[in-house]
Amino acid sequence: MLRRRKLRRCGLCEASNGPQENHESSLKPGLHFSKAGIQIMSSSLRILIADDSSVTRRIVSEAFSREADMDVVGAAQDGEEAIAFFKAQEPDLVLLDVEMPGMNGIETLKAIRRLNGDVPIIMFCPMFAHTGEAKREALAAGATDYASKPIAVGHADRAMAFLKEEVVSKVRMLGNRYKTEVRNPTKSTL
Repeated sequence: MLRRRKLRRCGLCEASNGPQENHESSLKPGLHFSKAGIQIMSSSLRILIADDSSVTRRIVSEAFSREADMDVVGAAQDGEEAIAFFKAQEPDLVLLDVEMPGMNGIETLKAIRRLNGDVPIIMFCPMFAHTGEAKREALAAGATDYASKPIAVGHADRAMAFLKEEVVSKVRMLGNRYKTEVRNPTKSTL
């Protein structure tokens, strides 16, 4: 299980003498405070990735970690783990593999939709699945959009370039829309 998270200091973290991890873990995900103790929202998009392939999780996590405005808050290997991460981390966007063992992507999508009907969920699928039943089923179940996996692109550098071109911009657009229109509609960010 890969968990990568960029930690940032907030005003209360800077004022505390203890380690930031202990202080931050007691806060609601994505919330920080100014030095005056006023609550502010984290500016980074909080992304949950769910894919049964450890290689895919690692490459996608790396692609997002290269973006200054994105944090991977969870990288789940199956549907059950994705739901647990979703409940604990309250991400701004979910990138969800269609084909996973056990609880597949469509079942996981439906379960997350029962928890939160607004969070953007991008179904991550092989290119051939973009046409046909898998795409229709995912969109009917509540997926916001879909994106191709970087399969058969060869070298890791080409996979990163593919992700940046095809996935990162879509994640940024949908995640920012969710943060401004749904999660924080009054834009009370300081």
